[in-house]
Amino acid sequence: MLGIYRGRATDFLTHEVILLEVFSLIAKRLHKQAAIEWIGALKTSPRINITPPSPDLIERGWRRCARFADKEWDWIDCISFEFMDVNRLRDALRLDHHFAQAGFRLLV
Repeated sequence: MLGIYRGRATDFLTHEVILLEVFSLIAKRLHKQAAIEWIGALKTSPRINITPPSPDLIERGWRRCARFADKEWDWIDCISFEFMDVNRLRDALRLDHHFAQAGFRLLV
C-alpha cells in the first residue's frame, strides 16, 4: 500500500509493515536479492515517505481486524486502513480489492 500524498513534499506515504510484506512476497516469488534491491530502492526514494508503525497503530489495526472478522482482510490490511485514516489518505496503490471494500480508491 502506497497512499497518494498530494500537495506535500513527497508523493507517496507508506509504513514499514508494508515493506516487510513486499519483501516477503518478492523473496518468495522471485528471489531474495530482487527483494533486497526493490526494498532498497523504496527506502532511498525521495518520493516515498516510509514511517514506522506506532504500537497504537498496530493495536488499532488489530481491533479493526477483529471488528470485521467477516472480511478477508488480514492484519496488515487493517493496519494500513488505520494508517490511511490517520493520514487522511483516500487513494491507494494496491492490487487487491480489500482496500476498495474498506472505502479507499484504488489507483491500480
